[in-house]
Amino acid sequence: MASDNHVVVTSDRTVTVNISNTEFEQNMPNPVKLADNCVASMAGNVLGFVPIYDEALCMIQQSKTTMPIQHIAEIVKTAYVNARNAKLEQEILAPIGLNLQSFYKANRSLSPELIANLTQSMNQYDYGVSILIAGVDESGGHIYRIDNPARVESYDTVGRCAIGSGVLYAISTFIGNDHDPKLDVDHVVAMTYEAKRQSEKAQGVGKATDLYVICNNGIIKLPKDKVDQLAETFDKKTDQEKDSVAKLENLVKELDIRSSVAPDSKQ
Repeated sequence: MASDNHVVVTSDRTVTVNISNTEFEQNMPNPVKLADNCVASMAGNVLGFVPIYDEALCMIQQSKTTMPIQHIAEIVKTAYVNARNAKLEQEILAPIGLNLQSFYKANRSLSPELIANLTQSMNQYDYGVSILIAGVDESGGHIYRIDNPARVESYDTVGRCAIGSGVLYAISTFIGNDHDPKLDVDHVVAMTYEAKRQSEKAQGVGKATDLYVICNNGIIKLPKDKVDQLAETFDKKTDQEKDSVAKLENLVKELDIRSSVAPDSKQ
């Protein structure tokens, strides 16, 4: 979530491995550092993210200057394409003795039906990884989302984005709290934390919470005691909301609305 020259990123620590869709919480935070001004957070198959991250990090580290976030997003996109191509080669082409290079060279010698089937399978291949790129450069805060098959979208205009199974809960929180990219960073931190907690209603979202603020000075991780204080405040807010709902229910009972509604047979 962006705010002027700051970007706030939060995540759980649950990862998914495509071995019977196994999910577990790890000790290491999900957001990983790509540069002094940028982090990447992922959703989906963690084993698919590793080669993307390794290649992108290597390319970024070769640069001796601070990169614009857009440039970093393009590097991650290229790494995504390479990782996806390697995987679809392994699963679709290798079983029939082909790779991407030999497939394109052998097009004339293969049957049109086989070419069509293979092309369709490759086009529809889902790599199963979504990546959120967040960072700050000279032009301000930036958020990019990368999805299969390496589609890149900028969320700078709306100033918020989410990935993973808790997307609807997180985005609904931002909308419900009238998020605006011009809000001060304290407000954004509070709202982003609430979005993470609300997203825990979705299956697959873990309870552990890591929260980062990216600014011109670098990447700042909120200390655990501060996150615990946010948790305490959020829990109190939730309890107050439950009390308010209970009071409304009691009021409805006192109004005896049912007695005021005429049965259908008497209308």
